Amino acid sequence: MATARFRLESQIGEAFTGATTNSTIWNSMATFLSSIGLSFVSKALGIDGAIYVITWRDGSKTTLLIRADSVNEAKYVQGGSKDAQGKRIPDGAASNPDTAQGFAGVYQFKDKEAMLRWIDTARLYGVTVIEGSGIAGGLDCRWDGRTLTCRGN
Repeated sequence: MATARFRLESQIGEAFTGATTNSTIWNSMATFLSSIGLSFVSKALGIDGAIYVITWRDGSKTTLLIRADSVNEAKYVQGGSKDAQGKRIPDGAASNPDTAQGFAGVYQFKDKEAMLRWIDTARLYGVTVIEGSGIAGGLDCRWDGRTLTCRGN
């Protein structure tokens, strides 16, 4: 997954700059010119970068950001991905004390498989999930100021 994400970030950055040719010289020049252009726009208009929102076939969304200091790669925006129903997909932001509160709330899932995928991803990033016998297609996630804990509802 990390390799695929790195490849996606690189390929979006290359496409943004136009550095997708077989010419090393042109690719370097395109990256350099894009960096200058984005820096100029950033200073003149106060725009920090270019945001890409990829909508996948299933309707889920991934957000990437290209900044003037690294136009050759689009960086994944932590906490910016959503599933097809608009629920935030857990990532490093779900266990970061500065951003985890945004994951608090009630999550309803269309089927058990979708819920189990969300739970597996949440656990991967350190979110405590208490399944118990009460899980019937939903989770209630709460932020206590230190950790995000999700319980079946």
